Formats: sequence, C-alpha cells, structure tokens
Amino acid sequence: RRTWEDLGFTLTPRGRHKGWGTANYCVMFGDDYIELLGIVDAGLFTNNLDRFLEDDGEGLLGVALASDDAEAAYRGLCRAGVGAEAPQPLGRLLELPEGTVESGFSLVHLPPAATPGLRAFICQHLTPDLVRRPAWLVHANGAQALAGALVAVRDAGSAAPAYEKLFGTDRVARHEDGFS
Repeated sequence: RRTWEDLGFTLTPRGRHKGWGTANYCVMFGDDYIELLGIVDAGLFTNNLDRFLEDDGEGLLGVALASDDAEAAYRGLCRAGVGAEAPQPLGRLLELPEGTVESGFSLVHLPPAATPGLRAFICQHLTPDLVRRPAWLVHANGAQALAGALVAVRDAGSAAPAYEKLFGTDRVARHEDGFS
C-alpha cells in the first residue's frame, strides 16, 4: 500500500473479503482498477493467494473481467463451451472512516484452460457506488486508467484458441510473436 501511495496513487480504505482470510486496497480509475491483495488471516480461505505468494512472490495474480450481469455472462460462457462456475456471491467489508460497509459482488470463476497463463474471473459489482467514490479516482501522479496488461505464455500459438473461444475470433488478433 505504502509503495503505491509513494508512486502517487490514491488508495481506497482496506476491504476485507467476508468469510475469507484476504483483504485488499484498490487503486480505482473510472472504468477499471488495480486490486492489491494480502492475507490478514491465514487460517481462513485465501483463494490460493498463500500458494501464489510462496511460489511466485509478488506480481500479477489474475484479471477480473467486468460484467453488468454475471448470470448472463455465465450462460454465455456455457453456450460457448467454456466450463465456468456458476456465479458466486462475495462481500467485502470496506473500512471507511464513518464505519464499515459491505460491498457486494457476483463472481464467475473461469477454468485455467479458458485463460492460459493467467488466472481470470468475471466480476459484477453489485454496489459500485461504495467502491468507486470520486475522491478515489484522482491520483497525484495523473494516472487515469490502465493502458493494458501483458501476459507471457510459453506457447502463444496454442494459447490463442482459448482466448478466441472466450472473447470471439473477431476480438483476438494474432501476430508473429503472439496475439492481442
């Protein structure tokens, strides 16, 4: 958290995942955000964050793909033959100065084969007004959005079809050294 603040980012107050042993701070932008995850109670479910930190250290754990309707996204994935899990609720207890509030999400977890080289899930924000406050969108360094993410995979040629299945062939452009 301190490192990101030193880089000129505004961070949200801490949010604890309800029933889990993890918590986060977020760097919010208008349409996207970066979630900084940590473990606050290793005795509870950590969604394998403990294993990731032990094996890989810090870095990109995964990507949350936004949806306005997690149930519709799930049905669409099923029709496309992507073996996603049915939507699951998640609450985050956001520790605000005026008191703790609960924000809600609906998550659709994707199988590893759907996104080679990257953990990914679909996230519907059920209470966006609680997590996207105007004061949290202004950063001293002037940052306004994520430009993109680069993910290295061992064999881009064999990974591309999974992303074409997930996003559609018209949304994946193949290049000599990979795809986007």
